[in-house]
Amino acid sequence: MARDRERHLRIYHALASTNLIGLVCFSPENILLLSGYWPVMGSSVAIVQRDGPVNVLLPEDEMELAEATSDAELVSYKPATLETLRTPAEALVLPLTSLSRQLRFGDGQEEPPLRAELAPPGTYGKGVPRLR
Repeated sequence: MARDRERHLRIYHALASTNLIGLVCFSPENILLLSGYWPVMGSSVAIVQRDGPVNVLLPEDEMELAEATSDAELVSYKPATLETLRTPAEALVLPLTSLSRQLRFGDGQEEPPLRAELAPPGTYGKGVPRLR
């Protein structure tokens, strides 16, 4: 946490002051703000918990760049192969579900309150419930 200590402290203070237990971000701008890493080509997701590290799920070919610019917990995934063509959203479902099962949100729940759902482009603002 040394590189981004001030960033992390501000994130955790903001989560605590708004009574949020965590935040999941898909936009490159918000991933940059949370982690210091700017997604270049692929779809990435940043997840931060009020009492845990910032986690970033990113395409495996961007791992070297992310390691150089962020001290978040980085988890890579393979978006597509020559044998398996799929959309970035489809490629994210399994890694995001796996990562969400590793996270705990401070209330002793067995399963974290995260689900992976696909939504058409432009519907995230309307389709995501308030996080309070």
